[in-house]
Amino acid sequence: MFNSLIGRWAIVPTWGVMVLIGNPSSGGAVSWPLLPSAFGAVGRWLPPGASVNAQHTAVYFGDHQHAMPFLVLAAWATISCGVFCAWHRRPGDGRI
Repeated sequence: MFNSLIGRWAIVPTWGVMVLIGNPSSGGAVSWPLLPSAFGAVGRWLPPGASVNAQHTAVYFGDHQHAMPFLVLAAWATISCGVFCAWHRRPGDGRI
């Protein structure tokens, strides 16, 4: 998605959002209640946090799965694919 929107500099926002913000706020190394409130709130809406939440619930509470992390991951996938399809081959872009 970022590559389609920005081009060759797409690694900068991708790294910033997913690695710099997403991984520390994912709840993988430290549980969400122990994180600062801003990280805990943001982490649930980013793919690293949603995947950790889905895996945690599946492993420890298999009979009580929640749809929320799967909906977050599906939303990110849908938005990313939509942006890619809409912006990838714009006329006059000059990229192949």
